[in-house]
Amino acid sequence: MAKLAPTPALQQAFATHYEQTVTHVERLETLIAPYGRQERPSPNPGMTGIIDEGQHLTTLIDDALTLELALIAAAQRVEHYEMAAYRTVRDLANQFGDQQAADLLETTLNEEHETDLLLNQIAGQAVADHPEHTQRTAGEHIRDYN
Repeated sequence: MAKLAPTPALQQAFATHYEQTVTHVERLETLIAPYGRQERPSPNPGMTGIIDEGQHLTTLIDDALTLELALIAAAQRVEHYEMAAYRTVRDLANQFGDQQAADLLETTLNEEHETDLLLNQIAGQAVADHPEHTQRTAGEHIRDYN
């Protein structure tokens, strides 16, 4: 997605979040290591579908602002999916009394939330930087990137 991003701000946000994701995976591996699981699970079909949908959508867009907003929307779908999963396992860790796991998962959840907020800011700035597009209705923009 960083390669497709039309602005440096979005490229940087994607690159930074990729680095965070590497850390998130390392945290998860630390949490599951005591349980003897060595192999990585197969790809999550829900997440794969969200990613495929975002990639397909980008092939349909030729306008830079709409592309930027579509990439942000796709990334936020991923973030929300991840936040739901992290929130669930964090809550389970709390219920089982595993405070260390809950704390690690809370850290990751907070980082995902910060990324979501950053993407909102970038979207707002992108719209502000293109006042010529304010003539379009919100419905037209939604149609273009949903």
